[in-house]
This record gives sequence, structure tokens and C-alpha cells, in this order.
Amino acid sequence: MIGIHPTTIAQSFQNAATKAVEFLEGMSTPVDLNDREALLRAAGTSLNSKVGPPDNQLGRKLMVDCIPILFHPRPYRRFCGHSTRHPHLIKC
Repeated sequence: MIGIHPTTIAQSFQNAATKAVEFLEGMSTPVDLNDREALLRAAGTSLNSKVGPPDNQLGRKLMVDCIPILFHPRPYRRFCGHSTRHPHLIKC
């Protein structure tokens, strides 16, 4: 029985991943990370299919507040809270 060598399969997956990234970069739109309104709209769009309106408002604000932390991390920043309705962002 003749098969395909594992390195051929792995290389094919790598080629597919490279093409997928090229495709996604081609259809992406640059976003100014300082434009809070644009970020809130993008976060709201992302959350619309995942949570209802009350959680969407809170979630999108929380997501946008986290952007500076993700791009300019400092130690000991984390989320905590008793539930998804009462999150706290601790900034040190």
C-alpha cells in the first residue's frame, strides 16, 4: 500500500495556513486603537451572536478597556468578579 509521507501532510497544512493568513489580511480593515467608538462597534458586532443585549453593553466596554492592557502589558493585571454581570478590571 502506498501512502502520503507525514512531512508532505504537515507541509500542506503549513501552506494552507499561510494562504489563509494572506486571505484574511487581504479582507481586513485597519483600525485605530485610539478610536474608542470604532472599537466599541467592532466588539458589539462580535458579541451580538454570543450574548444578549444587557451583557453585550458591558462586555463590549470591558473588551475595549482591555485593549491597552493587551498591547502594553504590565504585571499583575487580571479580571476578577463574582459573575459575568459584575466583573472588575484590576489595574496595577
